Amino acid sequence: MATDSEAHGRSLYKRLRAGEFGKSHPKGSFARISSAVKSPREISLSQQSIKLMLQGIQEGNLENSRGTPRGIVLVWSALLEIALGEVIRSRLPGDAVGKTLGAKIQQLKEKGVLTQAEDYRDLVAIKNIRNHAAHNLRFSRFEHLQDDKKALEGYSTLYAGYAEAMYHEVSDLLFVARFVFSPSCLASIERVLRMKNQAIKS
Repeated sequence: MATDSEAHGRSLYKRLRAGEFGKSHPKGSFARISSAVKSPREISLSQQSIKLMLQGIQEGNLENSRGTPRGIVLVWSALLEIALGEVIRSRLPGDAVGKTLGAKIQQLKEKGVLTQAEDYRDLVAIKNIRNHAAHNLRFSRFEHLQDDKKALEGYSTLYAGYAEAMYHEVSDLLFVARFVFSPSCLASIERVLRMKNQAIKS
C-alpha cells in the first residue's frame, strides 16, 4: 500500500499503480478478485474479517520494521488471539470466550472446531513462543529461546513448517521473529478466519 512501513513496499505499490505488473484492479475489488479464484480451498472472507486482517497486518508490519523481537511476537500473536475470539463467537455462540490465547486454542480444540492436527500444533507453538516473550524479562537474543523448552520446541515446529524451505537456520532472534514467527502467525490467522467464515455460510 502507499503507506507501507517499508520503503520497498511503497516502491512496489507505485510500480503496481503505474501498470508495471499488468492491469491493477480498482480499490474495493478484493471480494470480486477472491471469488474469481477457483481453488477448492479458496473461500472469500467476510468484509469484517478482511478489515481485521488488513489492520492487523499493517500493525504487524510496523512492528517488523521497528525491529524488536518481543514487539513483533506480541503484536502478531495479539492479532491471532483476536481472530480466535471471532471464531469462538461465531462457531460457539453459547460459550464464553476463553480469557487467554491458550484457553481460546484449547476451547476450539475441545469443541471440535479445530480439527486439523497441524493447525493445533502450530497454534500451540505460537502460544508457547508468545508466552515466553510476554512473561520473561529476557527476550532479545536467540539464546533466550533456549531458556524455555516449550518456546524452543515451538520455534523448531514453526521453522520446519514455514521457513525451512526458504532460509538456513540462524541464531538471530530478530530474524526468527520477522521471518519465522510472523509468517506462521499470518498463515494461522488466515486459516482461523476461514473457520469463522465457513460457520457463517453453513
